[in-house]
Order: sequence, then C-alpha cells, then structure tokens
Amino acid sequence: MNDRPRGDELLATARTVIREQLLPLVSKEHKRDVLMVMNAMSIAERQLRGCEPDDPEQVKGLEQLLEQSFADLASASKVFVQFIREGGADPGQPKRGQTFDWLRASVRRKLVESNPKVRAD
Repeated sequence: MNDRPRGDELLATARTVIREQLLPLVSKEHKRDVLMVMNAMSIAERQLRGCEPDDPEQVKGLEQLLEQSFADLASASKVFVQFIREGGADPGQPKRGQTFDWLRASVRRKLVESNPKVRAD
C-alpha cells in the first residue's frame, strides 16, 4: 500500500495549481499547449485511479473466449494475438462475434478512460 498522496492525487493537485495559478500568466500563444498538458494529466489521473495492472474483467473475458485460464493479462494477450494470427476471428469462424465483442469492450474502456464524456455503456 502506497502512502498518500497517491499518484492520481498528485496529478489532480498539479492540475489545480496550473489552472488557478499558472494558466492566467501564460501568453495566448502557449495557452493551448498548457491546456493539452492538463488534459494529458487528467487522462493519467484517471488511469491511475481506475487501473489495475491486470484488469480482472479483461482476463476473464479472454479466458472465456479462449477457453483456458491465465495468470495475468500479458499471458492472455499473447495467446489472444496468436489466436487472431491463426485465423480464429476470420469470417465464418465460430468465435468471430465473441472476439469482436471483446475488442469493442476493450476499446470502449480505453475511450472512457481517455474521455469521460464518452458513455461507458
């Protein structure tokens, strides 16, 4: 267990300082750059707040799709890549729909993480 403040809390504090104290001092030509940096910090903050190194949902989804157990997301991903390379998701294959469902869900999670205005459902 990490001491506080955690990484996400540090990023939130840094963004507040930038927004309230530094942004008003930045020239017009550099404001966009500062706003992009703040947006990147927001994304990193959400990733730190909601991310586990091995997302159990992703591992479970790949276990169901590939019909085997995995110790972690990295090993599941390697098997998944091989499954796709070998044509397991090609047209006419029985797991094609399930593969695309898993991929859509994975992309949706990433979109919600990088842009919270995107609906999770």
